[in-house]
Amino acid sequence: MKRREFIKNAGILSLASYMPKSNASIQDIVALSLDGDEIILDSVDILDFMSSFQGSVITKEHYDYDTARLVWNGVWDKQPALIVYCESVADIQQAINFSREQNLLTAVRGGGHSISGKSTCDGGIIIDLSRMRKTSVDLQRKIVTVEPGCTLYDLDSKTLPYGYVVPAGVVSHTGVAGLTLGGGIGSLMRMFGLTIDNLRSVDIITADGVMRKASADENP
Repeated sequence: MKRREFIKNAGILSLASYMPKSNASIQDIVALSLDGDEIILDSVDILDFMSSFQGSVITKEHYDYDTARLVWNGVWDKQPALIVYCESVADIQQAINFSREQNLLTAVRGGGHSISGKSTCDGGIIIDLSRMRKTSVDLQRKIVTVEPGCTLYDLDSKTLPYGYVVPAGVVSHTGVAGLTLGGGIGSLMRMFGLTIDNLRSVDIITADGVMRKASADENP
């Protein structure tokens, strides 16, 4: 049996065992490329991707698709081909690699508050980071470290008990990452600046799937 046939058959059996109400029978998917051209995602490639992906993969056939595709701003009512919920750095890297290899239109979603609708897309893949919300506080260095799906609620609930606050927004379900990348307007900005003014460093997974650090001393 050829490898692609084996993956397809084995994948259907294994996926059916833990997703009885969802993507149990994966079909080829019509999607959009980065250039806006219509492409076909082969079911074998999708199953190969899903077989080692720790998080959840949502297709249009999934019973939860219409809920999963929604973002905070209802103006952006998009229909992505795939929604993947990452649960680890390895998941993010795998999703990025899959997207690059398939030349897929890609959107990244944390809190889903993008005013311009950049956290969703039509026909592409949404890489959703909302399940990665761990937050830790270093009291000695006065630094808080957050995962990419962390919200302002997650941030404040960790810092406020110690009497500290990060200059940020006021809407609790806004994503910290997106707010920071957009500057970060908030009630404390006149005294302490924007959120991004207080950013010390960031770990970023670039389009080649490699994690890199950016700070004043490294990749400035």
